[in-house]
Amino acid sequence: MGKVLSAQGSGYFPKCIEESADSKFAVWSLEEAMQTYWRVRAWDFNADIVVRVYDYPEEGENTDVPFTASVTNIRSYAEEESTLVCNINGFERSDGGKYGDIFFLPVGFDDQFYKKVDDLYYSGLVGNISDYSIATEFSFSVDNNTYPSAQFPISILGSTLDITVNYFGNQEYISEVISCTASLVPSEWWSYGGTYDTSTGDPL
Repeated sequence: MGKVLSAQGSGYFPKCIEESADSKFAVWSLEEAMQTYWRVRAWDFNADIVVRVYDYPEEGENTDVPFTASVTNIRSYAEEESTLVCNINGFERSDGGKYGDIFFLPVGFDDQFYKKVDDLYYSGLVGNISDYSIATEFSFSVDNNTYPSAQFPISILGSTLDITVNYFGNQEYISEVISCTASLVPSEWWSYGGTYDTSTGDPL
């Protein structure tokens, strides 16, 4: 079976992983953290949100409105597995009012984002996703300091990061997002020369 190996002392991600005592970086097992960078070729994003609209449709009446966001096939910048070694990996989609920009913070951006806590890792994964069909933008990261108003979770490979939701519809009324359930799920995997099933990521 083929294997993907790291360089000595580095190579897991865009920069060396450093030890941390901050529990916010205790996100994934090493295998799952490495999947975010090396194994996933495309992601599907889905979210169910509820927006509370105040004084709508008439004075004194508030209404809770559910919406579903879906941005699928957010694909790796890379055209083949070998290019992941020499470039910063990332994923994007930009068409039809559906936008996805998921990336790994580049070397030198902020050293705090490549950490491990005991046996759990954070790979620097962050994202900005927009579904303009429901006038909503999403941003996620491990760190509330990056997105200060983060208040909801997003599930990624069995763990959660913080996600913010910006709803900008119904601008004639005061509104706020009161709930959000979001997930980022691999929809395609790299094959590595027939080592893995590209639909499931399972070894062949």
